[in-house]
Amino acid sequence: MKVIEVQSSDLQKIEGDRCRTFAAIESPLTADLILQDIREHNRRRVIVLCNVVSLSQGLFQDLVNHKDSDRLEITLLHSRFLPEDRKEKEADLERRFGKEWQQQDDGKCHVLISTQVIEVGINITCEVMHTHLSPMSSLLQRAGRCARFGGRGEVRVYREIQVGGDTPALTEADIAEDVDEQGKQTGRKRQFLPYEDEICNLTWKVLKQHDSSVPVGFNIEEDWVNEVHEDESQLQIKRRQNNRKSFITRFEDAIFRGDRSASRDLIRWVDNRNIFVAREPILIDGESSEVSIDELEPFSLPRTTLCKALRDFQELGNQSWLFKRIESPADKKAETYSQPILSDINTTKDIIFSTRILVNPEYVFYSKDVGLRIIVDPEPSRDGEPFVSQPKQKKTVINQYQYHMDTYVEHLALMWRCWNEACYEPYVSVKDEICEAGGRFIREKVLPDYKITESELRQIETTALFEILVFLAVLTHDLGKLQQPWQDSMRLWQKIAYEEFRSETFKAHNPRSLLLAHTDYDPNDKETKDVEGRTQKQRMRIHETTDPRPGHAIESAFLGWEFLDAQFVPLLEDHFDLDEEQINNLLSVVIMAAGRHHSAWTNGWQLSEVATKQSIRLHPQANQAVAKSWTALLNKLNLPSSIALPSKPFHFNQTEYEVGVTRLDCFEPDDLEYQQLYALVVRALRLCDSRSVQINHP
Repeated sequence: MKVIEVQSSDLQKIEGDRCRTFAAIESPLTADLILQDIREHNRRRVIVLCNVVSLSQGLFQDLVNHKDSDRLEITLLHSRFLPEDRKEKEADLERRFGKEWQQQDDGKCHVLISTQVIEVGINITCEVMHTHLSPMSSLLQRAGRCARFGGRGEVRVYREIQVGGDTPALTEADIAEDVDEQGKQTGRKRQFLPYEDEICNLTWKVLKQHDSSVPVGFNIEEDWVNEVHEDESQLQIKRRQNNRKSFITRFEDAIFRGDRSASRDLIRWVDNRNIFVAREPILIDGESSEVSIDELEPFSLPRTTLCKALRDFQELGNQSWLFKRIESPADKKAETYSQPILSDINTTKDIIFSTRILVNPEYVFYSKDVGLRIIVDPEPSRDGEPFVSQPKQKKTVINQYQYHMDTYVEHLALMWRCWNEACYEPYVSVKDEICEAGGRFIREKVLPDYKITESELRQIETTALFEILVFLAVLTHDLGKLQQPWQDSMRLWQKIAYEEFRSETFKAHNPRSLLLAHTDYDPNDKETKDVEGRTQKQRMRIHETTDPRPGHAIESAFLGWEFLDAQFVPLLEDHFDLDEEQINNLLSVVIMAAGRHHSAWTNGWQLSEVATKQSIRLHPQANQAVAKSWTALLNKLNLPSSIALPSKPFHFNQTEYEVGVTRLDCFEPDDLEYQQLYALVVRALRLCDSRSVQINHP
């Protein structure tokens, strides 16, 4: 099967008067070679593409420091620039390397050194392109920036890029020896990071067979892509067959059974890590060892870069710290307002099993010309200024830990509003994002044998069934908040916020006798303080020590069984005619979403934690809140006329329940379709939940 195919009638329009040649160059690409080509051919626009950031930084430094660089205008562009600097660079490049570049001749040669960030989304061209070897599809995407607007262009492809001067150590950072799952060096260097060597070698083989004097049109490009990527597809199929069973097992262990070792095992396959640079190092060394990262803009760096930096740092005998792991709070804090916490990174294995890493600002430098670098050796020139992570650009959303007081019914109504409506930019409704896909998944994977003679009605009803699953997940996910102890604790905090924290920027509401879902709380407010000079965050810590609130997610899952048995099972039995196993699996989808909506993708819940739950004592107004929320949301649920849920609200028959063990790993390995359906439902639930608390309250 061909990967791409284009009709001959379209070729003339695609190619125009373009004449582009390709050459595979055995010798390494260096700054001297680039300058030699510029002199010999009187170049005015040159693009150099590297596969990794550190190589682009090193080559940039070589060109800038070269004795013949006075007639060059050199620009570096990669992913490690701040958003505002990158945006400014891209706008300038589109002007200098754009369609009308020949009308802007200033006698200089303009050289752009970049990475694959220019493969899409930036409209520029050049006379000659020097590029590191990459997969054929990527290579041709890059080549689209050579002679882009017609005319002659040359694409020169190199297996190796060499950097000299003071920068080899820098450039080796992103291509250092890889490490295994134990953090040990494997002795293996991937030559063409971030790409696999196999596919790059296939590309090189095809390029070497081509006569570099022959222009490459679309027909040749089509043949190249089909030849290389058909072979690649066979390699991928073989790898998938070898790895699929192991991956699925580890995925199930991590996502559905809360096995932390399994989640770390999956993390190690990801090449890059998000790094943050501490704005206030004192937060790290303090007693609490807590830091807020939600305000900070991350950078993404290869794990090889971070591992090499750590090894170099330790070899130099530095006494301070370089990296710390940012992770979720301990299990006992899983349902509190606590921020992520920090732990030490002492080995490369720690890096492998980390997704977010804090970096000591003492070793991070940034300049508008070169971008961000981690430099642990005090000897080399540390170009640029010391760097700290910048605040994220302001958006219409608020910090995920900042809440406004919601009543129980109001919160569920707001969530369902986010399901049905685009509550604020840039989002559409959650329903528009996910409902059609969920219905199609049920139709094709979960209930493929659901018999309805009219295919259109089958599509409508399976989509409606997915919407009902989300509807029920919304209604059940906070049932645990109807516990008397939960309400007592949170109403007390709301009273504290109302009476002790009042300012122009923070005005808490009077809780009166309302059942709450959230309280007024802003941990980032450092201005509003109580009479003893404590911030909200400090006062909340005291409150959670003296008047701890119980968890609510597992309790919601337990209470949800009775709720679903009354409100959902009759529809599944009478209308969809499902058997007991199918019904139980669909109920489990909702129960897992309700019970794990705070830990859906990360550590999950272990059975030992679930088993510690003893009893649930409901608030006297619990049934009233359940009835109001059912009626309010049901009125906004637009089901086809063929499907109906009970109009009568659910009513708890008891005020106190003995919990025992509530399982939240409901599926067996063979139930993959239900595991995936759970993932869709819990994603919808979390989107509705997070967006609802971001709506500005009056």
